[in-house]
Amino acid sequence: YTRGDYVIVETVNTTEWTGYYYQYKDPETGKYVIPQYKYTELDFDMTSTDTDDDVLGAMIRFNPQGLNTTTGANNSKFTGYFLLLDNHANTGTTGSGTGGSSGYNNGNSNGIWTSNGVSTFSTACTNWSGSGSCKKLVGSRNYWWTRKKWQHYKFIADGSNLKVYRWTYNTNGTYTIGSGSTLLYSTSNTAYATGTYGFWTESQAYAQFKNFKAITRDIDGFKITEYDE
Repeated sequence: YTRGDYVIVETVNTTEWTGYYYQYKDPETGKYVIPQYKYTELDFDMTSTDTDDDVLGAMIRFNPQGLNTTTGANNSKFTGYFLLLDNHANTGTTGSGTGGSSGYNNGNSNGIWTSNGVSTFSTACTNWSGSGSCKKLVGSRNYWWTRKKWQHYKFIADGSNLKVYRWTYNTNGTYTIGSGSTLLYSTSNTAYATGTYGFWTESQAYAQFKNFKAITRDIDGFKITEYDE
């Protein structure tokens, strides 16, 4: 997290997934806590400047398993919902890395996914092919992220409904919240009712996220839990 620029940057081209999710240390107990939000509206800008064409995305109702409440570490197993966008859908190329020669199914893996937490990443979601404990709920290879071009996204979990919207910035560097959006994906699933949020990448160097805001609701009502402007 580069505080001066208010940008989360993943600089390394990893062979597995990596990212950031929101947790906090309870000031009274000194223990790390994964907040459990029922409603999440995650706004963010996303792009990458690297020449690779792999995966960028976000996650909501995310719960890492085996949380060490003293260190905040986990055992690399997880449940939740994941937005997956692979730029191979744009370029029409195949890729290497975790996607193998298929390049994450050449963009056909793009969409909203879920994981049941049974396996670690390497056995659950390799290739995001849907053959393991990670499964695609809805998808289309008609959408992807764009290199060196910021685009604004909104990922919403409201009850059983999951939606992803996107806005493209105007030439003057603005976008209109009330209009100009594209509904990328919409589905319904009741497997996971609560969890935290975050951003993730797979095999994609210089992934960047900024202008992020999370509006959440739990038993205490609505709140803004993170805000970068």
